[in-house]
Amino acid sequence: MKQTQKLTGLILLYLFVMKAGPAWANTRIVGDAISIQPCRCKPSTLIRDLGLDEPYRLRMLDCVLKEPSAKKREQYIKKMISFLEEDNPDKKAAATSVFILGEMVATEAIDLLIRRLEVSYMGSIKDIPYRMADPPEALIRIGEPALQPLVNAVRTYQAPSTRVVIASIMYQILRGKDKVLSYLNNLENSVTHGQQEEIKILIEKVNELN
Repeated sequence: MKQTQKLTGLILLYLFVMKAGPAWANTRIVGDAISIQPCRCKPSTLIRDLGLDEPYRLRMLDCVLKEPSAKKREQYIKKMISFLEEDNPDKKAAATSVFILGEMVATEAIDLLIRRLEVSYMGSIKDIPYRMADPPEALIRIGEPALQPLVNAVRTYQAPSTRVVIASIMYQILRGKDKVLSYLNNLENSVTHGQQEEIKILIEKVNELN
């Protein structure tokens, strides 16, 4: 009787896990126990998986971040960059992709993230699921490799509000107004006249920050 109940419980648990979705697809029964194998996210289904509802989206996100293969990580990054280049990407998958690119310190994505500075994938704050991000936050996570491209972006973005965002990102990366001003002043001495104008604009915006 006890053996029958135990087997029935295992079968029900197995069916539940299998129904849960692709995030748990590598589950199997070993002896009389359920064994949940490390998930195997595929680049070909990555974007679909990152657009899943909770908790499956988080499961796949963690699988991508913990991927030990450098080759596969490179494939993931290329896939997410290509997806974010689309005109109207799914917002949940897009915001999750941006979060991952930041966590991976994916320098390959810097130019894309800067081109998407004025784009928000997040929607209403109260509806934002855990571990999602917009481009400025990912650039902050990537850090110093993004500094020079951000300075260059001042020429592209004429809107004062976006230039303030650029200054704020640099402020967060270097952790302080004085450090940003020092970086920009040193840079100003080694660039062309046109770039000096861009740096002066940034210095002005940094000085406006609290």
